[in-house]
Amino acid sequence: LAVRRCLRRARAVAAQLALLAGLASRALAADLDVSLATHYSTGDYDGTDSVDILYVPLIAKLEIDAWMLKLVLPFLRISGGTTTVEGPGGPIVTPAGTEEGFGDIIAESTYTFDPFARYAPFIEVGGRVKFPTAEDGLGTGEFDFTPEIELSRTFGRWTPYLGGGFRVLGDSTYTIVRDHHVIRRQLNYRDGFVANAGLTWRVANELLEPGMFVYWKQAASSGADDAVEALPVLRIRFAQAWTLDSYVSVGFTDSVPDVGTGVQLHYVISN
Repeated sequence: LAVRRCLRRARAVAAQLALLAGLASRALAADLDVSLATHYSTGDYDGTDSVDILYVPLIAKLEIDAWMLKLVLPFLRISGGTTTVEGPGGPIVTPAGTEEGFGDIIAESTYTFDPFARYAPFIEVGGRVKFPTAEDGLGTGEFDFTPEIELSRTFGRWTPYLGGGFRVLGDSTYTIVRDHHVIRRQLNYRDGFVANAGLTWRVANELLEPGMFVYWKQAASSGADDAVEALPVLRIRFAQAWTLDSYVSVGFTDSVPDVGTGVQLHYVISN
């Protein structure tokens, strides 16, 4: 029942957001990409109990010339044991049992610079802010900031990507119950670097676009492993305005899930 209530609320927010963003897109002669995704992952994180994470974000991305603005409104469900995981919005101390509700809202903005030479890449510079909107057990309760830069360039059907950034993480206060006593503890996270690399290939009259991405994040806690995972992806364009992304994820360290899978459905309003 709680899941259905949250999803109904998410659909209502989605409809209002799509209406307002569509009006803004037409007024500003911009492109608007509204998408709904679902991601499921599981792993034991080198512990005795598995942790299962369901992440369902509504995403609105507005492109105005070289500017890109993105807003992520997520629903999150975490079940399993207590450990520290790399969640979709950053590190999370997972509660024992099951917690579900709205997660941390993420806002992102970038500006893309055109190549300065014939074979030079496009340079995308921007940043991401994570707002502490998640319910208890689903976030850190603090702001996170991540300035980033990404390079990309298309060569025929191939497009390589290379990016990096630096995460500034807020500390986390979490609650545990021991012998019928409620104990609040402070967990100090470490700021650190992030990086990614990827390659996509457009085939079948550009209706299919398979690719591979690798992500790395410096460990947020002392003694923890750096987060390293690979994502094979497939984008299917089955109509002018509709696109479906599907992917799997494979974790190589104890800071990330062992495996995951997800899909994301896009609808694009263009002017």
